[in-house]
Amino acid sequence: MKTITIAGVFGVLAQVVFWALVNTYGKISFGCGGGNTLGGLGFLFYLPAGLLADSLFSPTNRVGEFFVMIIGATQFTLVAWPIVAICRRLTKKNDT
Repeated sequence: MKTITIAGVFGVLAQVVFWALVNTYGKISFGCGGGNTLGGLGFLFYLPAGLLADSLFSPTNRVGEFFVMIIGATQFTLVAWPIVAICRRLTKKNDT
């Protein structure tokens, strides 16, 4: 149970940091230039949740943005979970 809790904390923190970075520095351009890699990564990362939020909520509703943030935190948690589990096992083996 500690592993998923730690992974959840890392997931939420990573989501907050990534969201802030994409909103501050990320630029995406569908034309000729003007975009950057961070904007492209943010677009691709939030695309599935954004499409789902657009189909579930009205565009003027702020719940859709909160939904995208929850899905992003869940994605980061799922990525962090096996990493935390591996690190915990490696530290337990080194202690004995």
